[in-house]
Amino acid sequence: MSNRTIPVAEAEAMIQAYTDYMSSLGVNDQTQSVSFSTAPLLKWMTDVSPFADEFRIFLGVYPPGSASAGRITTIIWPYSGGQPAAKSGGEDRDGGSDLLKPFNEGGLQP
Repeated sequence: MSNRTIPVAEAEAMIQAYTDYMSSLGVNDQTQSVSFSTAPLLKWMTDVSPFADEFRIFLGVYPPGSASAGRITTIIWPYSGGQPAAKSGGEDRDGGSDLLKPFNEGGLQP
């Protein structure tokens, strides 16, 4: 099922199953999707694509003190060879290195 389009009805069923599951856990204020504007996302993907062989989409939670604290979000991270992608060596993991920065700050829905 990976790396292919799926029918709209299948996507809708998967989304509804997630919503139902989270509701069954008592989570009623749910982030159901994260939206990204096309132009900045495509620019970033174009810039990092030469160094990446895949994009991993991680789930995360905004930390306390953030305007969206406690809300689920997605982080799009370029990977190469099963590791976070870098322009070269990439040993330093706090942003001051050749590691490519992940993409986030999408709009939370609802």
